[in-house]
Parts: sequence; C-alpha cells; structure tokens
Amino acid sequence: MNESQVYIAMPDAALPVLLPAGWTVINQGDPLTVMGPESDLTMFFLVRPVGSDTEQLFRLAWQQAEPEFDLLVGQTVEMPSTDGWDTVVQVSYRTPESESRIVIAIARMLDTRAYITLIDGTKAGFSRRMAHIAELNNAWKPAGLKEPSLAGISPKAFGEDEQKAMGAFVDWAMRHTVCACTGMPRRDFDRFFRFRDVRPEDRI
Repeated sequence: MNESQVYIAMPDAALPVLLPAGWTVINQGDPLTVMGPESDLTMFFLVRPVGSDTEQLFRLAWQQAEPEFDLLVGQTVEMPSTDGWDTVVQVSYRTPESESRIVIAIARMLDTRAYITLIDGTKAGFSRRMAHIAELNNAWKPAGLKEPSLAGISPKAFGEDEQKAMGAFVDWAMRHTVCACTGMPRRDFDRFFRFRDVRPEDRI
C-alpha cells in the first residue's frame, strides 16, 4: 500500500474507501465530511432511517451538515433502482446565479436505511472534480448491498439494425439533453454518476 494513500471509513460500509489525492477529511464523525483539493467543494455522508418524506429527510441531513442551510428545492427526481439499491432519489437546490454554486443531495435506499450524500461546491469545483465525486459516491457500499447478477440470463439478439437504431438514439440524446442541476451535458453527468433513464416527466 502506498503510504501517501488515505483510506476513510464510510458509514456502514464493509470496507474502507480510498480518498482521492488532494482531498482532506474535515470530520471523521457524523456526518463524515471531506473537502476537495481547492477547498471549493465539500461532500457529506450520512446514514439515516428511511422516512415517508424524502424532502424532510434531506432537510434534517443538511441541518446537521450545514446548520445555516436554507436553500429551496429546485428539482426532485426518483431514479430507477440500480446496483442493488432499492431506490435512488436526487434533489437539486436553487442557488443565486451570482454564487456560481451547485448544491445537490442523493439518497440511496436499502431496506430501512437511507445512505445520503450531500454535495456543495462551486461550478468550477464540480467541473474539475466530478470524477472524484462519482468515485467516492459509487465506492460507498454498505455490507448488505448485493449487486444484481445476470448469471443464467440468456442474452437477447442485438443485430446490425438494432445497433444502428441505438447509435442514432444515443447520439441525439447526448447532443440535446442537459442536466438541470449542473448545466453540463447529460453524457458527462451520466458518465460519472451512472444514472439510468427516468420517466419523461421526471427527466433532468
């Protein structure tokens, strides 16, 4: 193991997670808090009981992470369950244009617990460190998480016609779709967070 590498114990996680180079642990307690190399991006990690009111769940989490937090919800999107999670909910918040700031919250539900990631940073910080954000968020896996297996499932035929149709659709989607919470092309946002498609009325 490289002595310069820093591993952090994520809440409820089975294994420690490698902290990206340059990042700093601000609080090892609850909430676990890490800051990006340029000090313009902060991530908080919390585990809370699942409740019926997701907005309230996020509100209480933010109150603990940033007691002065008072931003209004801009958009809430419930994503299809992936990678073994029961469901995933993402919230983006309204911020003054003058702040050039992005604030989002992600809750991944598993059984009776919500694994919450809060992210607050400048747009420049998001642009520079999006890969690190996704790396930390995706590496956080509780002991009970079981990723789905495709073993024993026969693949469907995917011929030349299907490839052409899929290629045309993906090309159109990547050129026309933008993530509302970050303002970046959907292709970049999905590449890091691996979010799947949602209902037409909920698309970001």
